[in-house]
Amino acid sequence: MVERKEAGVNQGHIEREDGEGRVGISLSKALPKAAVRAFAVNLRRLAPRVLPVAELARFTARHLARRLFFQFPQMQGSGSGKQQNGGDAAPKINFKAGVDHFCLHPGGTAVIEAVKQSLGLEDEDVEPARMTLHRWGNTSASSLWYVLSYMEAKGRLKVGDRVLMVTFGSGFKCNSCVWEVTGDMADRGAWADCIDAYPPATLANPYMDKFGWVNDVDGDTLML
Repeated sequence: MVERKEAGVNQGHIEREDGEGRVGISLSKALPKAAVRAFAVNLRRLAPRVLPVAELARFTARHLARRLFFQFPQMQGSGSGKQQNGGDAAPKINFKAGVDHFCLHPGGTAVIEAVKQSLGLEDEDVEPARMTLHRWGNTSASSLWYVLSYMEAKGRLKVGDRVLMVTFGSGFKCNSCVWEVTGDMADRGAWADCIDAYPPATLANPYMDKFGWVNDVDGDTLML
């Protein structure tokens, strides 16, 4: 099961010339938001194919109830019923009802965190992506196989488990697919010489003191 979605052009990045006429790519802090938007549209098509009917029915019921809640304010009751009944909280699909592991593209800490919050995942769910980013960095499309290899090296993939694999690309594009484990996964692969050291006690970046200013750049002023 594979889905692909292109969220539109120039969301989170643009191509432009600097003051000396050199063409480069300008990144914006909107990049994680663009990733989540593309991801959300992608999952709307993927969800019915991988989630059980019970979870889809639960989400649909809560979504309709929330729409009625805002459409008919008199149903809120007295006082701050909106807050008491969770009227502000949009319902989320529980992908764990149909997926056992999440193989997320380690395109950066902000992207991983945005997807984690969007899906309501736990730290353990995004650990493979975070550790891959820490050990190997963002190696573009090949990053996903390091993430999958981390799960394998940790012995987390069991026969029958389902893995949601998600990758992002320029455009902004989002691709996803679901794998099912059909055999023993015992190969430590690229992690053979270091898997026992992960996760480390701290993920503090030793270069942040010198280069942390990158995270403070506003808008699209960072030229590559």
